[in-house]
Amino acid sequence: MPGLVISPYARRGYIDHQTLSFDAYVKFIEDDFLNGQRLDPATDGRPDPRPDVREDAPQLGDLRADFDFSHPPRRPFILSPHPAPGPPPGALSLRLRARGVRDALIHRSKLAVYVLCNRLCSATVGGSVRHRHEIAAIPPRAPALVGAGGFTKLSLELPPAARDLARRELRLGRTVTLRIEMLAQGPAGWWARTARRIRVPGATVLR
Repeated sequence: MPGLVISPYARRGYIDHQTLSFDAYVKFIEDDFLNGQRLDPATDGRPDPRPDVREDAPQLGDLRADFDFSHPPRRPFILSPHPAPGPPPGALSLRLRARGVRDALIHRSKLAVYVLCNRLCSATVGGSVRHRHEIAAIPPRAPALVGAGGFTKLSLELPPAARDLARRELRLGRTVTLRIEMLAQGPAGWWARTARRIRVPGATVLR
């Protein structure tokens, strides 16, 4: 189940792929205030239904990765109790373009993606190549700053599996679908998501 970390010290635009649970919060508190000492239900002396020290489970992640305490805390952002209709002030508006799609799928390993944000934002771009039931993922690239007022060019790396699937199907005259997905976050904490599907028709002769 996804979760959100809300804190003036939370890392901007950070996506945590660790395995976390409620035990991770207990582990975080123990690491901060008990210098890593664990509350053991066998020796704590208080009612505790846990069978063992769950914070020591090897697959449990560490919530400290979600915070950055090396910088001063961000100022609070106060929401109006009576917001006006429509998008809130500072909300993000996104546009997404891609050029040279066929050339990137056939000859090159990188795809040129152009992103426009109505204000400074941090954008993460990924996607997939699909033909019928075959799907090859394009892993998202690291977040990049996108300035306001003009398109910013980002390069999206195409893994061999995605490129091979596209090359094979296009050379057989079949159509493949390229899906580009973008998640952006602004400095005020607003975020927006957009996606674009591009159908690329095949040709029997491709140089």
